[in-house]
Amino acid sequence: MKKTAALLTIAILAGVILFVAGANKRKATPFVSADFAMGSVLSASIYGKNDIAPLIFEGIKKAEAENLSEKLSSSDIYKINHSENFSAEVSPYTSGMIKKCVEISSRCGGYFDITVGGLVNLWGFGGTPSVPSQEDIDDALLAIGYDKIFIENNYISKSPGQLLDMGAVGKGAACDIAYDIIKNDASVRGAAVSVGGSVLVCGRGGKSGWTVGVRDPDKTQNDYMGILTLEEGFISTSGNYEKVFEEGGIKHHHILNPFTGYPSESGLKSVTVIAPTGFLSDALSTACFIIGYEKSVGLLEIYGADGIFITEGNEVLLTENVDKSFKITDGNYMYG
Repeated sequence: MKKTAALLTIAILAGVILFVAGANKRKATPFVSADFAMGSVLSASIYGKNDIAPLIFEGIKKAEAENLSEKLSSSDIYKINHSENFSAEVSPYTSGMIKKCVEISSRCGGYFDITVGGLVNLWGFGGTPSVPSQEDIDDALLAIGYDKIFIENNYISKSPGQLLDMGAVGKGAACDIAYDIIKNDASVRGAAVSVGGSVLVCGRGGKSGWTVGVRDPDKTQNDYMGILTLEEGFISTSGNYEKVFEEGGIKHHHILNPFTGYPSESGLKSVTVIAPTGFLSDALSTACFIIGYEKSVGLLEIYGADGIFITEGNEVLLTENVDKSFKITDGNYMYG
């Protein structure tokens, strides 16, 4: 991995590599902890008197078990997916999450859609993946449609055959949970929390803030192609190098276009989004990866978010507010 002076890697993630300033005699060493949830490694680096990482991990696991998992029978999403009358009463937290997902879907024309669960299962990305038949894909597409979800108070109804999948927002939402816990503890001076490809950085992260390395899509998870510096925020990355399998000489990734039923082909290798909340950073990185750079700019503006887009031609496209805080460090890439 490339070396950066006075930086210490604390988390190597699906899309970003997180660094904090190295400890010295005048600077306290952070509490660094790790765990596992949502199918991903959890990592927390906390500056302060108390190590609150266990509380953060507990909160994330609780949300997975009670609200967001499509696999655990204790969760609201599982109950919705497996309800006999296609309707279920859920917690205010879950109904609020679904409402926000539907809103983003409407803003981007349905290219981001949490009703793709059946299609995801068809491709087998949760187990042994393979390319489905066109007939099966066509059948799965019939069930997709965020506009087929009905929300009344905390009752969620869906169409027959629909399966909700919160995989595109769960890790970002976990970062929001971490932030809510951190901000209520006055002893925490700064913190960095990662959940898979989503990251939260807040408080003091060194003299120049926090430094995040954006992963090189063509290399290993230890390699980054550029560095983003920011004081505080939520960062998520979606890329064509995650959950990849090869069949018939063609590589297939897991970010599916809900209109074609196949892995998205937008001319992008990865999209990194910096947003006001973890939920938004996660959802928007997926949406932007599918719709492409040009349509993404307006979408990001609506939510006060910014993006780093890496094209298949190794061009790096930046939104206006991030052009001064991101720097390419690999000569194989160029600004577009």
